Amino acid sequence: MKLYFLNGSKAGEVFELNPPGISLGRETDNDVHLLIGGVSRYHAKIEAQNDAWAIRDLGSTNGTKINGTKIADAHTLKPGDIITLGDQNIRFGEKQESIAQQIFQQTPSPVIIPAPSAPPPPQAQIQAPAPISPPPPPPPPAASAGQNEENAAQVDKEAHAKSFYESFKQGNANLFDKVNLFSSKSGTKPEKEESAAGEKKNTRSLRSNLAFYVAVIGTAIIFISIFIMTQQNSRRPQPYGQKNVKKPSAPFLLSYEKQLSGRDNIFYFALHIENGSAAFTLDDLKTQRHFTKTIKKVNEVFLKTIEEKVKATGFMSLAPESPGDSVDGTSESRILTVSYDNNINKIIVKNTTARNSFEEVEAAIDEFSQNYGLTTITRTAEEMRAEAENSFTKAEELFSNHDARPENLRESIKRYQFTVDMLDSFVPKPEMWNTARKKQQEAQAILDKKVSDLKFNFERLFNLKKFPEAKEELSKLMEMLDPESQQYEKAREYKIKLEKVISGNKKK
Repeated sequence: MKLYFLNGSKAGEVFELNPPGISLGRETDNDVHLLIGGVSRYHAKIEAQNDAWAIRDLGSTNGTKINGTKIADAHTLKPGDIITLGDQNIRFGEKQESIAQQIFQQTPSPVIIPAPSAPPPPQAQIQAPAPISPPPPPPPPAASAGQNEENAAQVDKEAHAKSFYESFKQGNANLFDKVNLFSSKSGTKPEKEESAAGEKKNTRSLRSNLAFYVAVIGTAIIFISIFIMTQQNSRRPQPYGQKNVKKPSAPFLLSYEKQLSGRDNIFYFALHIENGSAAFTLDDLKTQRHFTKTIKKVNEVFLKTIEEKVKATGFMSLAPESPGDSVDGTSESRILTVSYDNNINKIIVKNTTARNSFEEVEAAIDEFSQNYGLTTITRTAEEMRAEAENSFTKAEELFSNHDARPENLRESIKRYQFTVDMLDSFVPKPEMWNTARKKQQEAQAILDKKVSDLKFNFERLFNLKKFPEAKEELSKLMEMLDPESQQYEKAREYKIKLEKVISGNKKK
């Protein structure tokens, strides 16, 4: 099982869990060394229990949370759980996803042809109704000429109904093309009555049409009047101070400057966050660190985290402070400006102690800077050099053993990159910075070659319909790829589909 670090200086790193377990905390003798806000010296421990892993808090100050809920006793971990130690977020194992949902969304459903059902027994069959023949007309009694005409019309009507039924039973009848079966061809009503009925019908139709047109014209007039009144009201000047449209809230903005001026050193650090971008500046004459870096598109998680932490403080309600006097020729000034939701506040702290809300924002700035390999507020130059050296040593160990475990190659690249980031602000660059950069390029070239070969083998075996062998190549490929990358997710999808194909072949 693996741990995935989601933020902080270890963002993107993966740690392999092995029995009996590991300890996590700020002290360097922990198995996982976490230099991030809110983490205690010995914070928590993850231990193997039978076939599972459990985590327990070691009496830390801020406690240990699982998926946002603080735990009191040992807690059994499930894949996908988010472990929070202070400000550090760690995911235990891979995310749990619905494999069935992926299959049904990306794999066409097979067409199922139902087997022919056995015919029902003869007694259960439904007999089609026999054509209804009109009853034979009774022998005509002696009748007048008018009655004979009516009887002839009745016979003609019944014969027409029989003809329509026979045609409909054979599938040739169109209900919309047939005449009304109940209309009479003989015209039994006198012509005067038909004429009077027609005139009466025409009169009613004329009245209905007239009422319809009057209603339509009246509705149109009403709507036109409302439209004209609305336009006139919109053109009228609004009273002073009245707002028509609510202005959109301003985006999050943060600007921070820290300057220390002494007899033997001048230190300057600045961070500016606006419109999803960030700009860093660092000058430290004593340690010969000079650094300028611009991030055009800040990671959304990092940006959201610092924004939420700043908004959770009481900084926006702080009032300006009076400056203090310098001590022993050393002067310190800090300027912090924050703006969001159409509110803005700027506080200057000079040669005096800052309020708690101000320092809480500084802690959030320090964590944000660590995400980009720039720790300037809480770490000294000696601490940064020590961190870089430890990371480089671990990278060398992983790189030398990458043949034994494929994931070691990927992890060594991350360690080399961390070393480069830690030493990037020093001028001139230390020799370790140059060595780590070259080793990273070498490891990356080997990784790219292995990934390319595995992809080629997979496609070749897949085209040869050697699906089990193709699946094995995919498994090797997934060990080389970053579990958080899109390539890994793609390989995982193909593997699921292959497993379904192989399972279907076995059933056949």
